[in-house]
Amino acid sequence: MAKKKNRRSKKKQFWGLPKVVRMEQAKSWLETYDGEHIIKAYSKLFGLNLKNALKDWN
Repeated sequence: MAKKKNRRSKKKQFWGLPKVVRMEQAKSWLETYDGEHIIKAYSKLFGLNLKNALKDWN
């Protein structure tokens, strides 16, 4: 019989930063950001979905 392959991702799982730390880093990031889609860039940078990024932004 053939050996079963391990299909788990080798990539380390990232759970993200706490909101307090994220907000501190976002302040300095916002000063350097010059694009149009702030929420989308914020969610991509910190690994959030758009709904949670929008909650953080407000």
